[in-house]
Amino acid sequence: MNAIVVSVDYRLFPAVSFPVPIDDCHTAYQWAYDHATKLGADPNRYIVWGDSAGGALAVAVAYRLVTKGHQHNVCGLVAMAPLCIHPDACPEKYKTIHHSYIENAGMLDLIPWDKCVGAYAAQGALPPYDEERNMWFPLALGSEAMKDMPPTYVINSELEVMAVDGRVLEAELKDAGVRVKRDVLPKLPHYYWSSPIEKAGEVFRQKLVDGFKWILGERS
Repeated sequence: MNAIVVSVDYRLFPAVSFPVPIDDCHTAYQWAYDHATKLGADPNRYIVWGDSAGGALAVAVAYRLVTKGHQHNVCGLVAMAPLCIHPDACPEKYKTIHHSYIENAGMLDLIPWDKCVGAYAAQGALPPYDEERNMWFPLALGSEAMKDMPPTYVINSELEVMAVDGRVLEAELKDAGVRVKRDVLPKLPHYYWSSPIEKAGEVFRQKLVDGFKWILGERS
């Protein structure tokens, strides 16, 4: 498929902390949308896309767009291995499915559980959240907050610590009546597609392309 990709060089910790990275991504997304003609893009087919910590930023940007009444600006969300919900902020209804932080806590994954949780602490983003911080991590609000989100494709690895972040995202969106599709690649760690694992990268790339096509209605 043909696509125009705008990569956002958002500011990083420790130079900045939350919500600056979200602000940067939202500003960049709005710029790209406003300059669709200049970029040769179709403003009716804009997708927010992010991976790992960037997956959390993508979720937050999509949520910010829909809560500000700009649903028409985004036709989809792609979250690759998103690190997007602190275990202590998971809504009670979904706690029983948010368990891979314990199950995958060993050293196999590229980012062990203490580094995942530590990332929240380092950026001053530990729960509990007030109204402003709920905008940073909307999964903490539960399915009711997800009802206006765009069609979403999620891809996870079975052995990554944050595998269930994607599962909670999927469950909340389904409960909210939002179209969502999720793939889980078995027996693979976080960010495996950046490693020379035989055929795994090829499988990942095909699933990702299929996920984009699914959002755009080009594949069932």
